[in-house]
Amino acid sequence: MNISENLKKNLRKILIEDEIEAISVVNPEQFEKNIENFEKILEENRLKYAIHSVLKVNHSNALLRVAKSKNLRADVSSIGELNQALAMGFSGENISSNGPKNQKFLMKSIEIGATIIVDSVEELEKITKIAREKNQKISIILRLGAFKNASDTRFGIAKWLWNLTINIIEKNRENLDVLGYHFHIDIPDVNTRIEVFWESIEFYKKLLAIGFAPKIIDIGGSYGTFYQNDSIQNFGNSGIAHHKIYQNHEYSGEKFLEQFLIKTIRGKPTIKDFFHENDITLWLEPGRSLFGNNVGFVATTVLGTREDSLIVNTHSFALGMREEELPTNPILVDDADGEKNNFYYFLGNLCLESDMIYSRNIGFARKVHENDIIIFPNMAAYHMDFYETESIAHPKKVKFFEDKNGDLARDF
Repeated sequence: MNISENLKKNLRKILIEDEIEAISVVNPEQFEKNIENFEKILEENRLKYAIHSVLKVNHSNALLRVAKSKNLRADVSSIGELNQALAMGFSGENISSNGPKNQKFLMKSIEIGATIIVDSVEELEKITKIAREKNQKISIILRLGAFKNASDTRFGIAKWLWNLTINIIEKNRENLDVLGYHFHIDIPDVNTRIEVFWESIEFYKKLLAIGFAPKIIDIGGSYGTFYQNDSIQNFGNSGIAHHKIYQNHEYSGEKFLEQFLIKTIRGKPTIKDFFHENDITLWLEPGRSLFGNNVGFVATTVLGTREDSLIVNTHSFALGMREEELPTNPILVDDADGEKNNFYYFLGNLCLESDMIYSRNIGFARKVHENDIIIFPNMAAYHMDFYETESIAHPKKVKFFEDKNGDLARDF
């Protein structure tokens, strides 16, 4: 990560002079490049497609404006996210309402004409009832789950309920516009994703059998992100549970998508050929891979040091590290050159015994002092907003974005 003198000046002004505890900073230009990397793969493979900007991953309005300008769809999972997307100029036809939905969220989604990602048979029945009462046709995509070749999930319509789902759709065809279906698996493994895709084609054929021709297949997210920089340390002696560390994979991001589209297994055609032959539009929801690659960082100051530890002016909830520890190390602004042999454990500013940022110690080339600035890189995906709290009345991080001059501007 390049830390310019201008960025240092901005950080000192905000964090030290203005005494703001911690800030999150996003880079709209890098976000746009990440979008274009996905678009390049999709266009090289001559696919009809729509990319979603998934709001739960990051709540930056600056990034959402970029998504809107690049003609992405907005994927929302709450009434608050729906209102944010509308405020940023997205129309209902470019919004997908996902996840568990209370009545207020569901009704507003229907009212504005958003596409409803149906998560269960019960939700499908609720939507058909509303459609009949309003005498209207509601656009839906059915989320499928519980695949043989993927891990268990709490989301989606399990395979043993597919026939029941088809029966409900057939009986309510006058009130449902079934655009297609959606699946999402959390395993960033190309072969597993391909196996699940071909398993999902059973549902595609069931829709065809009752006279519905699906126009869209949404393959969700979880394409992975490859973290690599000079600061990554060996986790071998950290003692942290394996699932708590974000794992690198053979392919990630748009390269994962490319392999998914062109790889063949068990004599099947390529998935891109299936989309071409059946005139289907590919929808995708890249989260971490779209918001990774230095789209954003968190910056704060050091409150002080003690023995082998330092205390930062933020905490593990605000950084999302309690759920998932990132492999990239924090950066000490104006660190010295040379061996990184001054090691510190990172403690948060909560009055809480378990408020540790990392399970490992971090090495720097010089001693750390009060008011030193610490940068946590690669934080834009989930680690800025998703787990944020106001524990013991600490304020939430203040949002900024890097403008074209390299200055930091408030992200409203």
